[in-house]
Order: sequence, then structure tokens, then C-alpha cells
Amino acid sequence: MKIRKIYPYDVGPVCREINFKDEWNGTIHRQILFSGPNGSGKTVILKAVATLWNAAGHWLDHRKLLPQTDKNLIWLKHWVEKGIGIIFEEAGFTSLPIGIFLGHIHILQIFAVRQTYGSAKFSNRKISANLSEIIMRKS
Repeated sequence: MKIRKIYPYDVGPVCREINFKDEWNGTIHRQILFSGPNGSGKTVILKAVATLWNAAGHWLDHRKLLPQTDKNLIWLKHWVEKGIGIIFEEAGFTSLPIGIFLGHIHILQIFAVRQTYGSAKFSNRKISANLSEIIMRKS
């Protein structure tokens, strides 16, 4: 499995999507270097990815959610008012991308609007209107 994109929403200082696709050839990078000054969000993003990766593996192995006592899940819960989503590709059992998300449902709406209309900030009212438009277009 490879990570295609990370969508953080107000997770530490990181506020925009991180795309791992090579803009030249469309493939997903095999290696990524996270760099930045102290407090820029490197550790937060990597720990969130590791926790969600662990959750995905647990789900695939056991068809159950991570136990509430899992130490990584406990750490990640303080971001639940925020949100983070990860899109995986090349899972081996499907050719479709797989998404894993932690946070409130309204954050998924924000991700959907940003994906469709770009990463400009929207008010909650505009997000709801645009999400309704996206859903109607796809049905």
C-alpha cells in the first residue's frame, strides 16, 4: 500500500493537504522527506499516519475497530475535534483508492468541497451547499 494524499484539518500547524504523487509522471513517490523547524507538525503528521495505518491493518486482519485502549488511538483522540484523512493506493486486494478518516463528519464535508473546488476556505453554510451540489451531481 502507498499513501497518495494526507488531508489534515487543523492538525497542529499543518493546514493543507500533502500530495505524494509525482507531478511529472503521476506515480506515487516511494520515499518522502519531511523537513521543517521545530513545531512545524512533522511528528504529528507521521504519528497520525502510523496510527491510521495501524487501524487499517487491524481492520483488514480482524474486521474490527482498534481497541479503545490502544495507546496510539488514545494519543490520536485529542485531534478528533480536528480531522485527518489518508488516501491509500495499490492495496493489493482492490484497484480502487482506500480512504481512512478520523474526525467529525463535517470535516469530511470540508475535504469533499476542497477536493472539488480547491483548497480555499469555505464557511459552513457554503460547505453544506457545495456538498449538496456534489452529491446531486454524482447521483
